[in-house]
Amino acid sequence: MIESRLAFSFDESWGCLAGYDQDCMIIASFGDLTHPSVVRRRRECSSNCPSESSPPSPVPPHGGLKDVEIVETKLRSDRFRKLGPVLVDLPGKERDKNVYLEAIEHFLTRCKATGATLWYVGHGEKTTGNWCFRGNGFVSFEEIFDLYKRHFFGKPLLLVLDCPYAGNWGLTSIEMMDSLGIPACAHKAIEKGFLLKVYTSCGANQIPVEQWFSTHCVTCEDNEGGILFYIKDGDDQRPSYYNFTQFTCLRKAKDKCTAQSSWRWKDKFDRTLSSQRVFLVRGKDGGRPAWHYVLLHEGKDNRVEFLRRIDKGQIDVAQFGFVLLSGWGEDPPDDIKRRAQHIF
Repeated sequence: MIESRLAFSFDESWGCLAGYDQDCMIIASFGDLTHPSVVRRRRECSSNCPSESSPPSPVPPHGGLKDVEIVETKLRSDRFRKLGPVLVDLPGKERDKNVYLEAIEHFLTRCKATGATLWYVGHGEKTTGNWCFRGNGFVSFEEIFDLYKRHFFGKPLLLVLDCPYAGNWGLTSIEMMDSLGIPACAHKAIEKGFLLKVYTSCGANQIPVEQWFSTHCVTCEDNEGGILFYIKDGDDQRPSYYNFTQFTCLRKAKDKCTAQSSWRWKDKFDRTLSSQRVFLVRGKDGGRPAWHYVLLHEGKDNRVEFLRRIDKGQIDVAQFGFVLLSGWGEDPPDDIKRRAQHIF
């Protein structure tokens, strides 16, 4: 582990990074862009979830400036964050994407805080959620990730996207981490130096409403977590978060990690799949009450046989999967149960 480089602490109750100082940068794109792939946000909610089949009415170019004001106010009131550059692309003053990439590179290179936050508000590219600027200027997750690797490696980076199709960045971040061969646990991410969180204001095929995410899903509290995101579904959009700094093995920060190479971030964030593979098993070990959290090996047959053995009342859980954590007693401690519910 790169423990000598760590300048942050951990919240053992939730199994993730704790409060740490961050420098923040806001980028907003409200320019008068005419490229057919550019999608604007919406002013009002509709009764149905916005998608390609129900395109929104055009939004005036300055409509999202209120979001920038709300975000600025909340970041300034967070004792863990220091607001830095605020760059806004406006009609008649549109700039190329390279201007913004250079500004981000400059920001990350000179960041003195433990971590950093990049907050994007504005237009989104159809089907990708990429940031939109003049001409064919689309900033992709891969480009931001490359800047992170070159200039902020080993430090926490939070990406917040409030734009159409933002959820695609979450999916891309999962693919990127899995492609690097990093098992799905913060212990392994820390060893490799990649500490990322990606928050999106809507799903991969959705178009967000102005001022909804910044108003209802982001609050500041004077605690060890600093700014908090209360992820909830709106009438017609579903925000989400992808946290690569969670200890999925359920062990504490300095404990030995049990994550295997087959643990994929895709599986972790696929709640339906996880609910079919993670089980709390209660029983007796040597006559004493004991509990085990088990992550089953992949395969329908494995799960079926596991459940059959459970019904019979006698099983060696290690034959069917990885024992995430175990202990004596009828039930796990409350903090362990809370962490397990939060992760899986």
